[in-house]
Amino acid sequence: MEGMKLRETNLNDLHDKARALASSARSLADLFDKEAARQNRMEMESRLRDLHSRIVGQLHMVKTTEDTLECSYNQPAITWLTQLAVGSFIGIVFQNKKPLSAIGDQLLKMPAGSQQPFGLVLVSVGPVGVPDGVQVVSVSRLARDSNRAEAEVASELKKQGHLLLSEEEFSLLIDKLIEGVQEGRLTLPISAKKLPRKELQHAVFLKAKRLNNDPPAFLLKETESA
Repeated sequence: MEGMKLRETNLNDLHDKARALASSARSLADLFDKEAARQNRMEMESRLRDLHSRIVGQLHMVKTTEDTLECSYNQPAITWLTQLAVGSFIGIVFQNKKPLSAIGDQLLKMPAGSQQPFGLVLVSVGPVGVPDGVQVVSVSRLARDSNRAEAEVASELKKQGHLLLSEEEFSLLIDKLIEGVQEGRLTLPISAKKLPRKELQHAVFLKAKRLNNDPPAFLLKETESA
């Protein structure tokens, strides 16, 4: 009789230990899952910061190119040799950007005395969203190439599902996305439909209000149509 009670006690002890081990295993699994999620969030945050740095760098280079073109265009006495040198330099800087490497040719084709748009360079977030749909777009360049107004080109890009942002607005967007990733609300890739456009519009509106400026019309229209 005592032997049976002893065996029952041992079995109960083993059962309690098994339950404790199972509970510990679940706790460890939860810890591993949380750590994996934390590492994933950190990786996505790093990707967003890298994207911001890369796009802003490209934005500045294209703007510099636009400034160079405008300066050259506004100097009637500039020689063909100087124009071609500018085109060659840009070609070296943008070796993988064929359209930009032909800037010298574009300068030579511009008729003297005609009006040409320069300098409107924006960040475009295409329908596929972030990060793969983000690129730098020279609206002025597209307008010159197609002999259209910049507003018409921008309108066409919006119809194709592109969100057009200035450098400051793009930075605000990245901040919002990083915040969403850190809180676990967003994961990469982020489709265009999931972008926090209303939050971004509100942030831009408040900043513009502090500076006594009007929010950018293209951002407001894009938000209203979303």
